[in-house]
Amino acid sequence: LGATGAKAVRVDRETGDPLLDVYDRTRGNPVEASRRLVGAILDQGSPDVRAIGVTGSGRVAVATLLQGVFPESGRVVTVNEIAAHATAAVRVDSGDGEDLSVIEIGGQDAKYIRVRGGRVVESDLNQACSAGTGSFLEEQAAAFEVSDIADVVRLATEASRPPDLGQMCTVYMADAAAEALKEDFTLGDIFAGLQYSIVHNYLNRVMGQRTLAPRIFFQGKPASNPSLAWTLAAVTGREITVPPNPGAMGAWGIGLSAIESLGTDDLTADAPMDLAAVLRAEI
Repeated sequence: LGATGAKAVRVDRETGDPLLDVYDRTRGNPVEASRRLVGAILDQGSPDVRAIGVTGSGRVAVATLLQGVFPESGRVVTVNEIAAHATAAVRVDSGDGEDLSVIEIGGQDAKYIRVRGGRVVESDLNQACSAGTGSFLEEQAAAFEVSDIADVVRLATEASRPPDLGQMCTVYMADAAAEALKEDFTLGDIFAGLQYSIVHNYLNRVMGQRTLAPRIFFQGKPASNPSLAWTLAAVTGREITVPPNPGAMGAWGIGLSAIESLGTDDLTADAPMDLAAVLRAEI
């Protein structure tokens, strides 16, 4: 449950593979967002769910709801999003997390995670400025009356001379973008320039003096934007791995963490949880 987006992934307790994923906007209320996600899962059938994992900035509020609905089960697991993203990255990594960096750009924050030997050894995040996050790019697209992120991708890939818009706070970068448009830069140039600013902002303000591992994973919903991934590769001069469905990696990771925490055998022995009870609960 993130600040701007909410994701849920059903995970096979035997194999750890993702079976289904759903997405919704958080809309400022992670509890209601979680109920919409549950409803979306139930719309697709009657799932055999034995545990629920919760991560993200809204995890405490949502876990409180779930623990109230399932007070005796002990099957509600909470893990911070850094651990959840790292768990999913290690699962996908062909080197089993021997040495990798996870660059996670979310809606309103960005995280740096270093993994060695399958464990998180270093992490940091930036919440002070949204200029290095996905919401900033969406806000700027809306300011230029572009509502579809696919159009942002298309325009950015057509850019021929991205302007240097700096890496200061959002107001200054937005002003620089508006000024660049007056100086005959195309809209595609500006979107590409904004993506360069997001990447430089991340590398300088979140990652800082740290070095990148031999393998680099780019995660978070903004990583679904291929032009942003290409920009990251261009700036770092490194090969960037974007896992399948990068926006759902945190949700998948908490599912894997719940299975590891509770154990496959115990989960198999437990009775299925009544997910519909989450929708019936009075808040």
